[in-house]
Amino acid sequence: MFILSVFIVVPLIFLLFDSLGSVGIRKGPRTIPTAIPTPSPLPTLPPGVPEVSVIRSSPVQDGQQYLPTQPVELTFSNSIDPSRVKIEVIPKTEIEVRAGTIGSSIVIMPARTWATGDTSIIVRPSEFSTGRLIRPYTYLLRTGLPPTPAYEKENY
Repeated sequence: MFILSVFIVVPLIFLLFDSLGSVGIRKGPRTIPTAIPTPSPLPTLPPGVPEVSVIRSSPVQDGQQYLPTQPVELTFSNSIDPSRVKIEVIPKTEIEVRAGTIGSSIVIMPARTWATGDTSIIVRPSEFSTGRLIRPYTYLLRTGLPPTPAYEKENY
């Protein structure tokens, strides 16, 4: 009987005090392991709505330096309304967006000039009558002024 009480009664008393918080091995509140975060799903389109994407850019993104007044033309996979394209420019620059050379393109120009150095032109998700652009597109434009030729320095 003594063995029975040692193996059953003592653990029950220990569990009772542990649940009340007066006796126990753990200090502080009990923690429940957190679930592994699930990655956010890729954006999807409703059935029947075509995805619009940027399929061409001009000038080509090749790291070459362009003049600070260089317009950028982006061509989309479907025809779009230029007024509905959401564009962000970093560093912040006032821009003009016009219809491009074909119905599925736009021309983005600075109101004055692009900042010297790297400028990111980000086309944000937008909705058009011909479909939706669901993935942002970033165009990197590198600008600067050409070096002054040696003979011009001598004339001043």
